[in-house]
Amino acid sequence: MQRPHWFGGISCQPSLSPPANWSGRTLASNCWEGGVGVVGENVQKAAGPLQLCAGESAGVEAGIHAMRELFNDVDNEGVFLIDAANAFNKVNRAAVLWNVQFLCPSIKFVLINTYRAASRIFVADNSSKCEEFSSREGTTQGCPLAMAMYAIALIPLVKELKALAKQVWYADDATGADTLKNLKTWFDTLLVRGPLFGYFPQPKKCVLIVKEDKEQLAKDLFKGYGIEITVVGKRHLGAALGSEVFKKEFIQEKVAEWITQINLLSKFAVTAFSAFTHCLQGRWTFVSRTVPNAGEHLAELERAIRHTFIPALLGRPVSDDDRELLSIPARFGGLGISNPCTLAPLALGFSQALSLPLVKLILFKMILTRRSFEVIKRTSN
Repeated sequence: MQRPHWFGGISCQPSLSPPANWSGRTLASNCWEGGVGVVGENVQKAAGPLQLCAGESAGVEAGIHAMRELFNDVDNEGVFLIDAANAFNKVNRAAVLWNVQFLCPSIKFVLINTYRAASRIFVADNSSKCEEFSSREGTTQGCPLAMAMYAIALIPLVKELKALAKQVWYADDATGADTLKNLKTWFDTLLVRGPLFGYFPQPKKCVLIVKEDKEQLAKDLFKGYGIEITVVGKRHLGAALGSEVFKKEFIQEKVAEWITQINLLSKFAVTAFSAFTHCLQGRWTFVSRTVPNAGEHLAELERAIRHTFIPALLGRPVSDDDRELLSIPARFGGLGISNPCTLAPLALGFSQALSLPLVKLILFKMILTRRSFEVIKRTSN
């Protein structure tokens, strides 16, 4: 029996209608999420430290810190950021369902029972009509199993590539760091082997960040690929990777966006407090946790918070003592409206301390793989 999905407010079975208290979730979805929680540790072990979408604590931040460390290493000439085409919808479903039986047996039954038959998806418009689609490849959008399934899907590919260059993956976002020669070999192999697993890199959307003295060599090696080659930097997993100039421009662009949003929220006074503390504030907190010295560029943001948002919230200007009191967490009597300038160095330290074990494991795995590969190469010769 094919499993129904809810899309556009209706079931994948047209004869059914959503319950009166429907909130966009089904009992099955909750059960599946619970199942993923039970076997989550097994999925993490199967995926390993180089695929960070399997549920590791601070996985994104660990990937950012590890890649920054590799970029600053004198032995590495560049960092390759890979962009794949519509990855979750194109992953090879048949290959996943076969490989999961050996890579992560504890989750094989739920994945096979969920994805062995094509899913019928019904999408409704404003009228009573709906269109039916058949999902035969990739993961079904909204499925709680999608991230775990995708992590398992790319395990063979990640293992095949790890001897060619240092790498970190977060779902379909692959990042390699090494000499340009090794990165070319790694990328060429990815272009050939990736499609077998449903991973289709898009060279025109890929970015190679290189050291300044290696720019011409990179252009010669990757001539005809259509990739973007830069010595400045690029956005990596929501953070900035590259030169100090790029990091400054990245943060300043973000600050301008955040100030605009703060000014908009200030018009709604008290009703905006929840949006500020639970959503907007988390955006610069993440940047502070992942970009060194971010606090140096957040002064304008703090001025907008202090002189626009807080006065609109309280109905009066605030003194230095008021501002310090309001930055205290609510559980200690404040409002939790932190000062981004003073929070930034603390946030970075917390992130580095939290992700340090995983960062070390990522780097150790890379070194161990490279040494093993060199030993095998020397032995074969």
